[in-house]
Amino acid sequence: MDRSTAAITRADGETVGRVRPVDRGLWVPETVFGGILGSAAEYDAARMVVLRLGMASLLEPWWMNDGGSWDRVELVEIQTDRVRVRPWSPFNLAIGSEADAGRWVNPSETPLALKEPSQT
Repeated sequence: MDRSTAAITRADGETVGRVRPVDRGLWVPETVFGGILGSAAEYDAARMVVLRLGMASLLEPWWMNDGGSWDRVELVEIQTDRVRVRPWSPFNLAIGSEADAGRWVNPSETPLALKEPSQT
């Protein structure tokens, strides 16, 4: 199998994420913007994570590492090369709330993960 990042599409043709190869034949499931959806796994398992969580995860709170610590954020706007985020709060409602429009981050420079990364 080719060792480059592979786009994952649903049966209707919509791209819902991608898988990125890492060590020992494992693949990391990611969103279309490169946010990490889960742990590295074999190709088929990583692909299934993308199909199950790729689009649905965009409405969930995410974790962002912006300078050493992981903080919970809300995704406000998403493009393939950048994401607008704002601090997560249970009182934020993404639809209709403009009190804090957030800021743009580049996911290749500022890691984003669906699940809180373990603190090692």
